[in-house]
Amino acid sequence: MKGGMTMYIKDIMTTDVITVSENDTIERCANLLSIHDLSGLPVLDGQGQVKGIITEGDLIRRASRIKAPAFLELLGGIIYLENPNQFLDEVKKSMGHFAKDVMSKDIITVTPDY
Repeated sequence: MKGGMTMYIKDIMTTDVITVSENDTIERCANLLSIHDLSGLPVLDGQGQVKGIITEGDLIRRASRIKAPAFLELLGGIIYLENPNQFLDEVKKSMGHFAKDVMSKDIITVTPDY
């Protein structure tokens, strides 16, 4: 840095961190990301130790595995070629999964004095 001044993580880090537990649902994680305009949430175990991180990317990758029903758009309306109920069931089931099922586990942590 200019003038020989050293800056540490503790100088720029956020201390009021919103976290989730391994057993929080995907729905709760998605809501927290949206409400607080975050790109990721640390995932903690029962002892408060960081076990992973759940990001918007993790949720998008999970949602992209769900096959949407085929449809036609005709005169401003949608005609489903398959039953959309199965798709809706898959979305609901996906939202019931837990943070530990979709979180990224390969994380790198640093100390405040890094």
